[in-house]
Amino acid sequence: MSERPNGLLLEAWNETRTWARRLVAVSPAQSGRLTVLAERLGGARLQLEISDLDRATAVPLLRRSQREGLRERFRFWLARQYAGWRIEELSTGADLQRTLSPSYARALLVQGTRRAAAVAAPADGSTRRAFSRAA
Repeated sequence: MSERPNGLLLEAWNETRTWARRLVAVSPAQSGRLTVLAERLGGARLQLEISDLDRATAVPLLRRSQREGLRERFRFWLARQYAGWRIEELSTGADLQRTLSPSYARALLVQGTRRAAAVAAPADGSTRRAFSRAA
């Protein structure tokens, strides 16, 4: 993190890429978690949650973050594989009535009168595979 004339700049990087955002606002701190409003180059805003991973309260946040990441990768995959179809529903929430786990991203795609259901199943902690079946 570095101070700039127009605010704070938060940067993270690894061997292959760099991520940088300007911090615009900070929400009141919660136990082990800080929520900030950040701005990308070009002005698009997003909300970030920064957590202390050594606290037990971070576990549910990490799970939710992984599920949301799988959901968004699934959205991207579906848009590429089913061009011309509309994603009517996309969820990683628990569906206890149908005994669907929040670990699996689920989607309903529509093209005219045709419908397709798709499920993305995380193979393990690092590799994700997507499976679908048209109806």
